[in-house]
Amino acid sequence: MGADTTGARVLGNALGPGFGDGIVLSTLELRDVLVRDNDVHDTEGSGIVCRIETRGPSGGSSGGQPISSGVGEASTERSSSDSGATGGISLVRDDRFLKYVLAAPGRIDGLRIERNTITGCVGPHAPQLTGTLPHGGIVLARVAHTEIADNRVEDNGRAPRPGTPVAGIYVRESKGLLVRDNVVVNNGPEPDRRRIPGPQGGIVCEDLSVIVEWAGVRSSNPNVTPGTGTGADATARATRQPAVPLRPDGWPAAAIQGNLVVAPRGQALVLTGIGPMQVTDNRLTARDVVAARQDSLPVAPAGAVLILNAGLPAWVSRQLLFGGFLVNSLNDSYSALEIPVVGGKVAFADNQVQLDLIRGDVDTVLAAVAIFSLDDIACQDNQTDCSLFVTQLYIDTFLLGTTLRATGNGLAESAPEALDSPALAFVSLWAAGFLMCTATSNQGIHCIIAECITNRLVNQNNLQIFCKFESLHLFSSHK
Repeated sequence: MGADTTGARVLGNALGPGFGDGIVLSTLELRDVLVRDNDVHDTEGSGIVCRIETRGPSGGSSGGQPISSGVGEASTERSSSDSGATGGISLVRDDRFLKYVLAAPGRIDGLRIERNTITGCVGPHAPQLTGTLPHGGIVLARVAHTEIADNRVEDNGRAPRPGTPVAGIYVRESKGLLVRDNVVVNNGPEPDRRRIPGPQGGIVCEDLSVIVEWAGVRSSNPNVTPGTGTGADATARATRQPAVPLRPDGWPAAAIQGNLVVAPRGQALVLTGIGPMQVTDNRLTARDVVAARQDSLPVAPAGAVLILNAGLPAWVSRQLLFGGFLVNSLNDSYSALEIPVVGGKVAFADNQVQLDLIRGDVDTVLAAVAIFSLDDIACQDNQTDCSLFVTQLYIDTFLLGTTLRATGNGLAESAPEALDSPALAFVSLWAAGFLMCTATSNQGIHCIIAECITNRLVNQNNLQIFCKFESLHLFSSHK
C-alpha cells in the first residue's frame, strides 16, 4: 500500500494458520482505513498490527525501497491465507520492525477495526520482538481518530515464546481513541510466578493524547506573542505578528466503553497520557499481578486498573495560553504545548472491576484501581470485588487528583477470617484531592478515607464494616 493512500479496505478475509502476523498496517500516512469482518486465527505473530514505517531521504521508505505516492483507494476482500504464508495481509513493504526510525514517522488517521475475530494468535514461534511493542490480538502504534469496536479478541498468546509480553489490545501514541463493545478474554499465558518485562494485559493504551488544532482566531492584543526562545517564538517576537491559540479537536484521548475484559496476566485496563478519558460500562477482571519490578520492590502499583493523566485543568491552561503560551501559525511545532491545552479529565463510572487473586501466590498490591490526574476525576457508581487468598492489598480504589468526586461506589474486599486475624486489605476507598474533594454515599468493607489539602472537603454518608486505620492520611493538613 503506497504512501498517502486513502480509503483502504480489508474486508471479510479468513487468515491463518500462518508463521507471521495476520494483518499488518503501515503508519506511513494512511487515511480512512477500514478493517472489518475478518477472521484471523492461529498465526504465530499478532492478529492485527501496525508497524512504524518512515520516509527515506529520497521519499521512499526507510528500508531503501521506493514507495509509490498519490491519493487513491485500495481494497482487499474475501481472501484466505493458510500456513504456507509468512504473513496474512501486509500493507507495508517490510512487515518487520524497522531498525532505524526517524523522529517523526507518519500516522494512520481514521483507522476503524470492527467486527473482527482474532483467536489463537501469538504462538511459540512468534517473531522475535525488536522494538518495545508487545505481541497481541490488536497492536497499534502512531494512530489518530481510531475506533476499535465489536471485535472478539480471545485466547491469543496462551503459549507464546518464553518471555514474550502479550496484550489483548495494545495502542501506543494515539491521538483520539474509541474502544467499545469488544470481548477481550484470556490473552496471555497463565500465571506461573514469572515476571515478564514489557506491556501486557487486557486493554493497554500508552502515550495517549488528542489532535490540537488552530483555534481560527488571533489574539486581539498585538503584544501577546510567544515567550522567550528560538525558532518560531523568536520569529514571532521579531515580526510582532499576532499569536493564535490552540484547542483540542473534540475527540477524547480515550473512550473505553462497554467492553468485557479478562486478563490472565497484567491489568485489565491501563491508560496513560493526557486529554479527556472516559471509562464507562465495562466489566474488567484481572487474575495476576504484574509489575516492572525487582524482588527488592515487591509491590505492584495497580492490580486491575491503572489510569495516569498528566493533562492540566482547562482553567489553568487558559491562563497559560493568554499569558503568552501561544503559537504564531499552524506551521509551528506545538507538541510541547499539548499538556496545558488538552486537559486531563477522567470519568470512571458504572464499571464492574474484579481483582481475582485466589490462586495462592503471595503478592503485595498497592491498589486494585489506581487513578491519578492533574485535572478532575469523577469516580461514580462503580462496583469492585477483590478476591484475596494470601495477597496483601493496601487499597481497593485509590484516587488522587486536583479536584475529584467519589460517589455511590460499592467496594468489596475479602474480609479477615476472624476479627483478630491479620487483614488482607486495609482501605476500601482513599480519595485525595489537592483543591477539592467530595466523597459521599460510598459503601466499603474496609476504611473509607477522604482528604484535601484545602478545607474544601465533603466526606459524609459513607458506610464501612471493618476499619482500624481511620487516622491514615496522605496530606499533613486535612479536614
